[in-house]
Amino acid sequence: MEESEKYLNKRPVGFLMDKKDLKLLQVLDADVRIPISVIAQHLGLTENAIRYRIDRLQKRGYLRGFSVKLSPNHFGKNIEVVFSINVRPDSLASSLQKLSEFSEFTKVYRCSGEYSIVCIGLFNDNEQLNDFLNRKLLVEVPVTDWAEHIILKSYKNDEFNVKMISNSNPNLFI
Repeated sequence: MEESEKYLNKRPVGFLMDKKDLKLLQVLDADVRIPISVIAQHLGLTENAIRYRIDRLQKRGYLRGFSVKLSPNHFGKNIEVVFSINVRPDSLASSLQKLSEFSEFTKVYRCSGEYSIVCIGLFNDNEQLNDFLNRKLLVEVPVTDWAEHIILKSYKNDEFNVKMISNSNPNLFI
């Protein structure tokens, strides 16, 4: 391992990127399908340098992969629901595990506040939602209290992205 690489690996996680890495992430965030040759030309680097940077960003956990964003509505999932759930305190860990196994849930969170668990679920219609509640959630998990909130309209539904970090802290990059 080169001396400079040892130095980089000892630095705090937030300090492992430079401005070219940020530009690379911005390009990938805009269009992950863009050819490496085009990215290299745009950033003034070689194709091998781009591949190296992508690999390094993945290994260090900045880039978790490349994925397809599906539209739930096109697959019949017309109802999105936020569930706020409390369970018996002695069953919190097992309940979180069980909830994570439900295919209806896209996200499961352990939270502070009035409810200890928040889940996001997708359903075809009200009938499927009702069946899920009565035949699955309230039967298989020791729920003591819950509230459900059907999303009527989404105004913002972003995943964490480059736009959220690029102007946040200029000292974050080397």
